[in-house]
Amino acid sequence: MKHGTFTSPMKSWLGFCLVFLFRIFNSVSLVTFFDPDEYWQSLEVAHYTVYGYGFVTWEWQEGLRGFLHPSLFALFYQLLSLFSCDHPLLVAHGPRVIMAFFAAVCDFYLYLLAQRLFNSGVAKWTLFCQLSNWFIFYCLPRTYSNSLETTLIVVALYYWYQPDVRDASNRRLPLVLGALSFLVRPTAAVLWIFVGVTELIAIKKFSDKLRFIMFEVVPVGIISLLFSVGVDYIFYNRVVFVHYNFLMFNVFSGASAEYGTHPWYWYLTALPVMLGPHVIPFLGGLFFSKKNSSTSTLVSLITWYIAIFSLMGHKEFRFILPILPLSLILCGYFFNTHSSLFSASPEKDRTSRRRTGIILVCLLLLVSVGMMTFFGRFHQRGTLDAVEFLEADKSIQWVDFLMPCHSFPFYSHIHRPIKMTFLECPPTMMQVKGHRDTQQEFYDARERSKEDLYHYLEERYFHGFPSHILIFDELEPFLGTFFQSFGYVREAEFFHSFFADGKRSKNVQIYIKSH
Repeated sequence: MKHGTFTSPMKSWLGFCLVFLFRIFNSVSLVTFFDPDEYWQSLEVAHYTVYGYGFVTWEWQEGLRGFLHPSLFALFYQLLSLFSCDHPLLVAHGPRVIMAFFAAVCDFYLYLLAQRLFNSGVAKWTLFCQLSNWFIFYCLPRTYSNSLETTLIVVALYYWYQPDVRDASNRRLPLVLGALSFLVRPTAAVLWIFVGVTELIAIKKFSDKLRFIMFEVVPVGIISLLFSVGVDYIFYNRVVFVHYNFLMFNVFSGASAEYGTHPWYWYLTALPVMLGPHVIPFLGGLFFSKKNSSTSTLVSLITWYIAIFSLMGHKEFRFILPILPLSLILCGYFFNTHSSLFSASPEKDRTSRRRTGIILVCLLLLVSVGMMTFFGRFHQRGTLDAVEFLEADKSIQWVDFLMPCHSFPFYSHIHRPIKMTFLECPPTMMQVKGHRDTQQEFYDARERSKEDLYHYLEERYFHGFPSHILIFDELEPFLGTFFQSFGYVREAEFFHSFFADGKRSKNVQIYIKSH
């Protein structure tokens, strides 16, 4: 692989600080809901561990999730508690600042990776594309394990693709970082299998191949797994091999398909959506860099990653987040090659190239900022606004969320040990063990008739009624009689989305029991 010359990264650490400030702005500007795992597989687990109350989902009861990622936030909560400064605002939003730091590290090392693989011009354009990409802005600073996984992968790849990586001492750090990315999210193995196999192919002597496996990969793997078991013991209080359980459930058994399936080619459409307007320079980078060895490696890795993930039935945008920054390197290559904003060119070509570059950059920024604003500030914000409203209401005795399960943050955003319930949606394997799918029961009753829904709620509230009930407004025609009969009045309504998405409609309503 070709390696570019190394210069001082972004001229100083001031560059990193500026990127970090941008990511802090990025993280606090996101006021919308994207996916339940942002809260239920990270913050809620950490909150339960530190404060002793809350809710952990079935995955944690069955040992499918590792505690390494939530432990970052648990440590943060522990420090807040130690210094008696665990204000609800800090508990709810402090973790986003932590993730802003990791997002900035990802940006920083992506710049260095592009510089190492190509040159400083490509690196600058890659950083520009990373900071201006709508999906990176929308997803990377959130508290997903995918976000931390992406950062660890980018950093590890930077240290892996160095000129003297054949030296075992230089491979140790990227191997450790790669192992950590696997511990955070086992599906990272897909990427590292590709990297490892290509390394084995590149090593000529059989003895060196054996030494690489037995004295580098295996020791790092064993130590990492032991470390993971130790960290998970803190949460589970028993020895649990979460990565085995995770892979068995999500990959080999196919049980994750209960949460929705997509056709095999779905990621071929998902990546262009994630790229947004950057898809044009991405395709340009693919076309104009066909003979570049560094580009060939990136394209092969991206292709492998998408091909393997396409074999899985359950697909989500964030599952392929780790290859998005790598794709943006190709965008940087295109911009650096076809504009003179950061690169030298003959004087006769400079004016036209600069004009073309400026027009393309302005169009890209216009579309990207529009998408950032729409998805980060407006689309699906109602549940977060409603929870913020509840946190400020000190009269709450019991809140019941009559909406699709996990459509909202929970105790991590309402930092008080009050009673809160919601419609649960355990998979079949948990229902067999006696866990009720109350979400299915609720919506089945709605489909049958208003009377059946009325009777279902009477049974649900047999031992008492909640002081607050949250619904999406599509349920209002079905629950009007119930609310009137039992003295509920609408206290507040919040805009959620311009588009109705199944059971999630355009507004979130809060009802309180008046008598």
